[in-house]
Amino acid sequence: MGKKDKKSKKESDDFNVLEELPSLNVDEEEKARLAAKAEKKKLKKKEMTAEEKEEQRKINRENRQKKKLQKELNKKRKRGELQEEEEEKESNEEESKDEERPAAAKKPKVEKKKKEIEYGIWVGNLSYATTVDTIKDFFKDCGEITRIKCPKGNGVKNNNKGFAYIFFSTKEAAEKGVTMSEQKLEGRSLLIKDSENFERADGSKPPTEAEKKEIKKQKNPPCPTLFLGNLSFDTTEQSIRELFEWAGDIRKVRVATFEDSGKCKGFAYVDYYLVESATKAIRAPDKHNLNGRKIRVEFASEEAHMRSKPWLMREKKQQQKAKTNL
Repeated sequence: MGKKDKKSKKESDDFNVLEELPSLNVDEEEKARLAAKAEKKKLKKKEMTAEEKEEQRKINRENRQKKKLQKELNKKRKRGELQEEEEEKESNEEESKDEERPAAAKKPKVEKKKKEIEYGIWVGNLSYATTVDTIKDFFKDCGEITRIKCPKGNGVKNNNKGFAYIFFSTKEAAEKGVTMSEQKLEGRSLLIKDSENFERADGSKPPTEAEKKEIKKQKNPPCPTLFLGNLSFDTTEQSIRELFEWAGDIRKVRVATFEDSGKCKGFAYVDYYLVESATKAIRAPDKHNLNGRKIRVEFASEEAHMRSKPWLMREKKQQQKAKTNL
């Protein structure tokens, strides 16, 4: 292909839109219609009286105000601020509707049942194998039993945690139950006292009414050992001792640690000399903070408390061996 052929092909490939398209005709009719509409609007404005103009301005202002309010409401709704206002509005509307309804249409108020008075006793030193039915049968001669609260122990064979609460319908029945203290049930001498009696054999003072309420929330009965949970991995024996020594003399601090790193596993035990000290520590939730964390503070289980006294654990094992040999 020659140079001339290439040049002619290049010229034929060039395409100009402006040259190819015809000049666009402006729609004169549409232009005229819009102009007439604008003129009509101007004339209408001129024809309006001063009062009519003022009225129109007022309407325009109200419309603008409504739009502004709606905008603010939408913003509040997005931020979640409007929920309380709407609930209050709905409740006011319901109240106004109730007032409008006739008195006969209103539903009668249902009276709440009064809580029945119960008289309870605390039973300790139970065998872990003892069942609720066995406890019920043991106290059946005392009087009518309304309910038994017996927390289940850890493990399949443990039917309880070594203690239980028995509630009677009368005060006399509960008093009769207390007199059965030191009697044996499944080979163990029971320790029985009133459920509201927190006095201990070591002569320590019983807790106050406020302390009693806090104690009732606990899963385990009061004891000198505290369980601490939700601890940081950086927790040390010294930091725990510094946090809790204000409540009383600490006999021992046991921190569960990893074998490889030696760091805290997240829980520990504090052994006080007196149960009063442990109760005092529990009654101060504002001091249950360590290393920037809110920690769990509870009375430890009987088993955990026993582990702090190895000699008692040895005695217990020897007694169990003696029983099995028999």
